[in-house]
Amino acid sequence: MSIILDWSASGRDKCNINDSDCAEWIFMQSENQENANKVDDMFIKPDEYVDNNDGALKGKVRKVEVDATDHRILFQGIPHRIKP
Repeated sequence: MSIILDWSASGRDKCNINDSDCAEWIFMQSENQENANKVDDMFIKPDEYVDNNDGALKGKVRKVEVDATDHRILFQGIPHRIKP
């Protein structure tokens, strides 16, 4: 199953040479229903603290539900410049 995320909320969907605001995304992923529920719970506080509860697909902390057992939290890393 492929995942399509709307990264347009951040204004970025790719990085190019000499861009100064590129960042990697670090993520945690569940493998079963029990862990999916834990991932959901773990998303709430960082989204509130970092992004003022802007929702699962916006901001620096995001959550994606691929299916009932595969839930993911993504954290944006520190923006940096891509050098040639």
